[in-house]
Order: sequence, then structure tokens, then C-alpha cells
Amino acid sequence: MPNTREVLEERNPWWRGPFTLDYHERSIYNTLRRYMDQRQVLALTGLRRVGKTTLLLKAAQDAIQEGLDPLDVVYFSFDEFHDTEVREVLRTYERVTERDLRSGPKLVLLDEVQKLDGWSDQVKAIYDTYPDLKILVSGSESLFIRRGSRETLAGRMFEFRVEPLSFKEYLGFLGVDH
Repeated sequence: MPNTREVLEERNPWWRGPFTLDYHERSIYNTLRRYMDQRQVLALTGLRRVGKTTLLLKAAQDAIQEGLDPLDVVYFSFDEFHDTEVREVLRTYERVTERDLRSGPKLVLLDEVQKLDGWSDQVKAIYDTYPDLKILVSGSESLFIRRGSRETLAGRMFEFRVEPLSFKEYLGFLGVDH
């Protein structure tokens, strides 16, 4: 199994150079963007394979294009790391990038957080400790079924449900005028 450092270095290609993403416009992303400047955690939920990870990566791309230093953007997926703590991921990020989480704005993208026990308490602690972090999380539809998750992040989080492609979006993907 890979270690946290290897995965961080592999899954954050913008740390090594220009980053491009094969992205097709999604209507939910325009809604999400309206909340990027607000302090709250943004949570993307939905079925598997509806594009949650791509939306996170689009947020990274846009933040970098809008002037955020690429080393101030960190993406991590808990797909293979069910026992890893968010704090450990962020400590490893600081070591790898030689960045201090307390020194200016950062974008933190946490994918598949539902696989992490106690994820909402961990995200709350990070949110409360580092006021300059913009945190986006993604997870399955069952992300908030576990009792207490919504309450833990009450007032600290906005949830966005990512639906499968609409017919209009599908036509856009095909390049058909609509």
C-alpha cells in the first residue's frame, strides 16, 4: 500500500508544473463557485461516478488560475487510507511542500471522506484551528447518514448534491448545441 507522502506527491500534479483538466461544464459547479469565498466547508455528495472528484479538481485548477500558489492547493483521497487522520495528511503536506498551514490562504480538497471514521469531527477540528483554509470534501450519498455528522458541522458547512448528468449537460458533453 502506498504511503501518504507518495499519494500526495502523485495526486497533486500542479506542484510539479502546469495542470490541465479534461472538464466539461456542470451546472452544479457554477452554484459551488458562488460559495468559494465563504468560510464554510463545502461538501459534495452523490452517487458513485457522478463527477465529485472532477469537481474538486476543477476547484483546484480555478484557484490556481485565479492566483493561488499551486503549493497552497492540496488534494487527498481517503480511498486507500481508511485509518489515516486528516491532521496527519496535513502534517505530511506541510513537510512535503515546506508550507505552513497558518501562513495565508490554502485550498484543502478531501475526497472520499466517508471512508474515514470520525471524519466530521476531524474536519471540524481543522476548520476551527486553521481559519485561512478553504475546505472542500466529497463523499457518497451516505456521507451524512451517520448520526451526528450534520450536527458536528452545523453552521460550518454547505452541502451540494451532485446529480448524474442532466440531458442538457449530456448534450454539452457531446458537443451538441442545445
